[in-house]
Amino acid sequence: MSAALPLHSDIYNILINNKYNNFTITEFRNELVKCSDIFDDKDLARKFIYRQVNRLINRNLLIKIRESGDKKARFVKTELFSSTSFRKKVPRSDTNDLIFTKIESKTDSSLIILEEEKLELQENLDITLSEVNAYNDLIIRFPDRKRQLTILRSRAKKTLMHLTGKLNAVSNLLR
Repeated sequence: MSAALPLHSDIYNILINNKYNNFTITEFRNELVKCSDIFDDKDLARKFIYRQVNRLINRNLLIKIRESGDKKARFVKTELFSSTSFRKKVPRSDTNDLIFTKIESKTDSSLIILEEEKLELQENLDITLSEVNAYNDLIIRFPDRKRQLTILRSRAKKTLMHLTGKLNAVSNLLR
């Protein structure tokens, strides 16, 4: 991976700074609640952790291990995780005040989670748009690979539409 992968700042602190590994969702949730003042509702924290862990599993950065007889799965970092560079996700300045206002007032932690998801979707949308533009440039530079690049560009465009739909849904919910 060429660019640093963004992680929620609390997730970054736990996984990278604290070198957290070989954990269950409940253990990770407890660590998050202990280390963060954002998540005061354990159920919302668990759901947030579950989504973040699944995101890392889908990118082959964590693996899920369930030994026979164990009710709870454990999650372990992969070698790819060790070789990947990460960065703390920094909220955009235009939503930064909104997020911290909600954190300070502790009105509803689900709104905080939605804001984080919105930022993540915006970031993924920007990356995918750059990918589509890169395929367009590559098609011009390498016309002999046009068919392969067109297929890749088509997939990226579908992803772009999917992300746009998700972003619209989350944005509408936050209004």
